[in-house]
Amino acid sequence: FDVLMYCVGGGKAENIAHLEQWIAYKYMYPERVGNTPNLDCGGKPGGNGKGRYGELCRTVFTPNCVVPGAAKELNDGFNASWELATILLFDEPGEKELEAGKMKKATGGEEQRVERKGVDSYTADRNYSMLALSNNSHGVFKLSGTGAGGEDRRYSVMNTNIVMTDEIMLRENCTKDSAGVRADQIA
Repeated sequence: FDVLMYCVGGGKAENIAHLEQWIAYKYMYPERVGNTPNLDCGGKPGGNGKGRYGELCRTVFTPNCVVPGAAKELNDGFNASWELATILLFDEPGEKELEAGKMKKATGGEEQRVERKGVDSYTADRNYSMLALSNNSHGVFKLSGTGAGGEDRRYSVMNTNIVMTDEIMLRENCTKDSAGVRADQIA
């Protein structure tokens, strides 16, 4: 767990604490979406454990509550799968694919508009926060403005360049093959 958090958090104590607290807070208070930021975890090269962090979320919240997100659902597509989600997981979306205005609309309040196929749209509670995982060192959420007016308070962006197998080799003084086996055990 410590190796995973260290790699995903880029070795920064502040990021590591934030990643751990984000999961704990989301678990305890899934409905408090107004003060839970969306996470944008990126970094090059890959192999830092970001996908494993997504799997950790699936373990904690169950696969039914960690729902894959897609840009088309933001762009007036059918989003019924979001209704019961705790986390919307955007895995490897394109750089800046998630338009700022659409993101604000999707995360701007405690309610969401649900669009189902063949059913009139309706309003439901929004309990999800978004988690984007990518190998893009610039992140995938397009931030709007400088943040001085609070526009970007909805997002925590962190980058890493720490490869998990390299970190395991360093910590455990082992070969790359042994580190790969250990990374699989962590997974």
